[in-house]
Amino acid sequence: MLNAKDLWVQHVSGNLFLILLRRIGLAMLLILVMAAVHQMILSHRFCGPLVNFGHTFDRMASRRLFPQGTPAQK
Repeated sequence: MLNAKDLWVQHVSGNLFLILLRRIGLAMLLILVMAAVHQMILSHRFCGPLVNFGHTFDRMASRRLFPQGTPAQK
């Protein structure tokens, strides 16, 4: 089909290519959006507890592990 001399064959081949290109483009866009959402969920799920650990270590370093008035201070 690439080297066809018949104009009808070239026309059908070009139309088929454009149809496939639209479908593949739409599928790739959908996959990209889904991957971005998945990455955001995974990064928040992994990094969220690390932030909490960081805050706890900062409080331990400043010797304020427990806020004032909690049962652990008694």
